[in-house]
Amino acid sequence: MISLHSRIVMSLIGIFIILLMFFFVRKKILQNFYTLIWIMIGFVFIFIALFPKTINLIAHVLGIEFSPIGILVVAIFGLGSIILYLSAVISFHEKKIKEFEKKIAIIAYKKNKKFF
Repeated sequence: MISLHSRIVMSLIGIFIILLMFFFVRKKILQNFYTLIWIMIGFVFIFIALFPKTINLIAHVLGIEFSPIGILVVAIFGLGSIILYLSAVISFHEKKIKEFEKKIAIIAYKKNKKFF
C-alpha cells in the first residue's frame, strides 16, 4: 500500500504536470498532441494517488510480488513507448529535411547554371 505522504506527492506532481501543460498550450510551446499525452500522464498520477490499489492489481496481473516494482515496470514501458514514438517522428523529419536539401540544391544549381 502507498503511504499517505506518497499519495499527496503523487497528486501534487499530477496537478503540477497538468498546470504546466496548460501554460505550455497558452504560450504555444508544445503541440496539442504532445500536451494531451502529458495531461493524460498527469491524470494517471492523480488516479493512482486516489486509487492506490490499482498498483496492486497491475502488479498482480504482471506477476510481480512487490507492487512498487509494478510502478517501475509500467513507468519504464510508458517512457519507452514515448521514446519510440519520438524516435519515429525524428526519423520522419530527418528524411523530409534531406529531401528538402536535395530540392534546394537542384534549384540553386539551376539558378547558377543560367549565369554561365
